[in-house]
Amino acid sequence: HSADWGVSEREGAFYLTASRFDGRADAQDVLGMATELLPVINGAGLVGLDGFRPVEIDGQAELLREDGTSELHIVVAPGHLSLRGSRPTISIGGIVPGSSEYSDMEECLSLARDNPQIGKALALFGGTAHTWRNLYLVLEVIEDGLGGERQLLDQDWAPPRLKDFKHTANNWFTLKAESRHATEKWLPPSNPLSLEEARQLMRQTLRGWIRSVLGKP
Repeated sequence: HSADWGVSEREGAFYLTASRFDGRADAQDVLGMATELLPVINGAGLVGLDGFRPVEIDGQAELLREDGTSELHIVVAPGHLSLRGSRPTISIGGIVPGSSEYSDMEECLSLARDNPQIGKALALFGGTAHTWRNLYLVLEVIEDGLGGERQLLDQDWAPPRLKDFKHTANNWFTLKAESRHATEKWLPPSNPLSLEEARQLMRQTLRGWIRSVLGKP
C-alpha cells in the first residue's frame, strides 16, 4: 500500500498492513500499536460496512509451522493479527462488503492518517460505547473539522435531524441521567430521537463528511 497503513479484503476477511510494524519483533510493541489502530479500523468498518462487527484484541499465541519454526499471533475477535516476517497483518473476519455506500476501508484509513480530525472522529465512533455523550463528541469533531455548526448544516449531505439530535442529547426531561446536561430550563424536544436513531444519524453524518473530503457524491 502507498499509505502508511491500509486494509485489503481477501476471501471474506480484512487484512491490515502498517509500515510502522516493519522490523518489529517484540509482541508487546506491535500489540500496543495495534491497540491504537483498532478503534480507527472499527470506526471505518462501522461507518462504511453494513453488518460490520467491531474487533477487539483477545490475547496472543505462538503457533508452530510445519518446518518446526514458530509464528507469533496476536489474537483478536473476530480475526487475528499475525507477525509474518517483517510484514505483520491483522485479519478481521466475519464480514463481506455488500452494497454499502462506502465500503473502501483502505481509502478511509488513508484519509484518517492524513486528516487528524477524521481519524479522531473514527476512533471515537469505533472505540467508545455509543452513548449520547460519546455520539455528541463525534458530532463536535465533525463540526470542528468543517468550521462550526452552521458550516455542517449548510452541507448538502447533512442529515435533516441534527438539531433534533442535539436537543434530545442535551435534554434532562427526555434522557434523565443519560443526558449531557442536568438543567431543567429547556423544554423536552417535540420530536426526540431514540439512541439507535442517534447512532445511525452520526454514522450517516460521519460517512457524508468522509465522502465529501474524498470528493465523492
